[in-house]
Amino acid sequence: MLLLILGVQGQAKSHKKPRMQSVYVFGFSASFTDSIAFLTDVMKVDSAYIMPNGFLADRSYYALQLENFVLGEHRVKNSTNAVYFSTKKKQVDKIYEKMNRKYQRSDKFLLIYVGEDELKFKASPYVDPETYGK
Repeated sequence: MLLLILGVQGQAKSHKKPRMQSVYVFGFSASFTDSIAFLTDVMKVDSAYIMPNGFLADRSYYALQLENFVLGEHRVKNSTNAVYFSTKKKQVDKIYEKMNRKYQRSDKFLLIYVGEDELKFKASPYVDPETYGK
C-alpha cells in the first residue's frame, strides 16, 4: 500500500505545471556562412513560463523570434540562434558580458547589437501538452 501511495505521489510531482514569472533574456545569432553575429540587449520578459526543472518553456519560440528578426531586417539566412535566460538579472548579465567580450575580440565575426527598440521578445503562451489537441 505504501509503495502505491509513493508511486501516485511521484506521478503527481512529475506532472507539475510550469510557473509564470519574469525572466531576463538575451539572444545571440550567428551566421557561419556570412561571418555576422547578432547580440540582443538583455530584456525583462514578464509572464514567461519556467518548467519545474528550471528551464524556460518553449525556448525555441524565443529563438524563432530572433531568427525572424535577423532574416527579416538583415536578410541573413541560415543563422544559428540561441536564447539565454535567468530569473536573476545578475546571472544573465554575467553570461552576456562573457559572450560580448568573446565576439568583440573575434576577427572572424562582425558583431551587430540589436537594441530593445528593434526587437522585443514576447512571452510564449503556455500550452499544456496533456490537453494539446483535445
